[in-house]
Amino acid sequence: MDETMRVLEVAAQGVAAFPPGSSIGPRVLDDCEVLWVIAGEARWEVDGRELVVGAGMAAVAPPGRLERWRYEQPGTRHAFAHLRLDPVGYRRLARRGPLVRRLPDADIVRPLFRHLGWLHLQRPPGWRALACGAAGQLLAVLLADAAGLGDEGRAPPDPLVERLFACLRRRWRDRADAVPVAALARELGLSRSQLARTVSRHCGMPVSDLLRGLRLDRAVGLLTDTDLAVEEVAARTGFVSAAHFSRCVRAACGRPPRALRAAYRAGEAVRLRSVARSAGFAPALRGRGHGGAPST
Repeated sequence: MDETMRVLEVAAQGVAAFPPGSSIGPRVLDDCEVLWVIAGEARWEVDGRELVVGAGMAAVAPPGRLERWRYEQPGTRHAFAHLRLDPVGYRRLARRGPLVRRLPDADIVRPLFRHLGWLHLQRPPGWRALACGAAGQLLAVLLADAAGLGDEGRAPPDPLVERLFACLRRRWRDRADAVPVAALARELGLSRSQLARTVSRHCGMPVSDLLRGLRLDRAVGLLTDTDLAVEEVAARTGFVSAAHFSRCVRAACGRPPRALRAAYRAGEAVRLRSVARSAGFAPALRGRGHGGAPST
């Protein structure tokens, strides 16, 4: 097991059944969720993509991502566990992409889920620590691709969404200034209504909210990864004032900018903003670090 992914608590665990037409979200997780689809099928909207998670598949949902789950097939059931990690593991997992695995016939994932359920029901002496150990093994197996697990469900992003992200990468190479929605639509060769429908369908929010959230993603990256003054970070990411920027960071991350930076560097578990990271787009959100070197 990767010690940097140590599980401190299994915050919630169980098996849920979903009738056709039901959904969860949109939501942003503060912890890590692992799940196993026992029967039926779930559709996971995250990072501008829709991933299909069918029976016999498992998923790892990192914290800080805007996501929505939809259920259309009758009889859909999945086991789930919400995990609170140590601070280092939390930060590392928060930066990973959503993960979907198909489980082979003789996998260890399903027995570990069943063991978690047994511990929760029977509660033998020391069951909380035992649950953390089992959950840590479960997470390590899924992340390490042990036991021959394979990647599944990685549908490519919508072409229009990819064009949108490419356009923003060009515009935000050095500074993430505010972009008028009408100007962005013209640059993409779309009407405002076409752009609005595309973003709403694939990202679950209005265009203006997406753009503001992406600028905030980049700002949080500059706060955690550079020594730039808060005022400079606000200016580089298109916020009209340091006070307005501070309010936005507090609303998204639970702390004002300086407190967020201090907590992150002290190794505390912090909630890092991540609105719509998509394949190949995360580096553009990070921008350029102190001194002009690319942040990673």
